[in-house]
Amino acid sequence: MSLAARSAIVMMDTRPAFAHARATPQYPQLAVALNRLYACKHGYDLLYLRMRKAVCHHGPHERHPSYCKLVAVAEALSRGYGLVVFMD
Repeated sequence: MSLAARSAIVMMDTRPAFAHARATPQYPQLAVALNRLYACKHGYDLLYLRMRKAVCHHGPHERHPSYCKLVAVAEALSRGYGLVVFMD
């Protein structure tokens, strides 16, 4: 299957996708694990994009993190995915 025919589930957060080996997973890590299982079962790719800061920067402006959702979807589309779903 070509990448253009593939679908991606996109998640984005400031927190890590995985817990340290001895740490108890928290909600973000559990959500990634659950979405990864769903993606694998249905033949989708899961893209987890981690923000470096709690605000989104576009040019000279700081914006609410919700603006970065569009950037995350655009990033997945730029990688050649035919369908992208953002999970919030």
